[in-house]
Amino acid sequence: MGQISIQSTQEKLVEMLGVSDDQNTTKTNNDSNSHMPEKDPPKPLIVIDLNTTSEENPPPTIFHCGLQGNGMSEVAPTMAVALLPEYQFQELKPKRPGQWLQEYDHKPMRPYDIFLSPLSIACVGSVERWLQRTFAGQIVYITGESSTPPSRHSLDRNHMVYLGPVPENYHPKAIRLYYLQWVWWQLFYKQGHDELLHRHLKPQNTGKQFLIYAANNCVPFRDQAFAELASIAPVHHGGRCRGTVSLHPNVSAVQTNVRLSNWWDNVRVYRDYRFCLVMEHSMQEGYVTEKILMAFQAGCIPIYYGPPTITDLFHQDSFIMYDIDNPQSALTKIRLLNENQTAYQEMLLQSPILAQGNATIEKYFSFSESVGGGMLKKRIRSLIGLDQYKFVQ
Repeated sequence: MGQISIQSTQEKLVEMLGVSDDQNTTKTNNDSNSHMPEKDPPKPLIVIDLNTTSEENPPPTIFHCGLQGNGMSEVAPTMAVALLPEYQFQELKPKRPGQWLQEYDHKPMRPYDIFLSPLSIACVGSVERWLQRTFAGQIVYITGESSTPPSRHSLDRNHMVYLGPVPENYHPKAIRLYYLQWVWWQLFYKQGHDELLHRHLKPQNTGKQFLIYAANNCVPFRDQAFAELASIAPVHHGGRCRGTVSLHPNVSAVQTNVRLSNWWDNVRVYRDYRFCLVMEHSMQEGYVTEKILMAFQAGCIPIYYGPPTITDLFHQDSFIMYDIDNPQSALTKIRLLNENQTAYQEMLLQSPILAQGNATIEKYFSFSESVGGGMLKKRIRSLIGLDQYKFVQ
């Protein structure tokens, strides 16, 4: 059986949440320093040798009861390839619960093993009992779009972690992650589209058409906004939703060939439009989906409705916030930009997409070391407790 060894190291762990405050660490004189308590030496890292794995001592494992559900097609691959590449995935689907439970009760459980729990997936009772009485690792709740976290009671234990659009300060072991971030990594960055990281590569539309609205979930305030925008210039709808005014002379359909199975192809469609109507279907804290990202990737100016925290991600001058209760300000600005080509080009080309440049990249998009030094990856792994281990191969 392979053994887990403990090895001393002089390597200092990278700080997870930014740089230290130099003002608080400035030395004044030797006398004052002599009264300061000595810092504990860094704990030695626990070395996990991936070359010594066997059937009895398998590689680090991510257990789960299924990875289906809203957003998981983007979340799961990012976890596997970028965030936790040392881990193997193992689905738990016991055919004989009693026999399965007896078998797994005797398997070695390691504190670095992970149980990944999408909020939309329920496990059978035997798995739940195994988690309660045998599993020794971290339980990671994860979701793409749902902003409804599990109950506080279930997160009171130290080995519970939550990754997703949770409210701010929900729990000490939680990181807010928007669905937009997972989509960017899996469907754009991993496919070679890194324009978001480089201001000089900001995409541009062809300018052929005024505005498109592509939605199949017909939310009344979105349809109303589309109808109001039709008063400015001819508009197109690329989905089932076509606004609140039937037979409006400025409203027409456009064939996009975009379905649920290829929804990311909206980027291709959007490239011919100066403006894209990309409103969230509800106003919820932490609910930021792929819609505004698709507009930026296509090079059109997004007309957006969603939580105010969107300005933590994207520069306030790079898109138009549409207030559904008082839309006149947005409508006036859109009309002006549409009539003034110079003003439009200035907003399109000169306004940065990201709110704080490299700081935004590090905080929201650094799922691996190749982006922003992997700062987000380090935060997530530290939250799970993996900064006390060193995986070697």
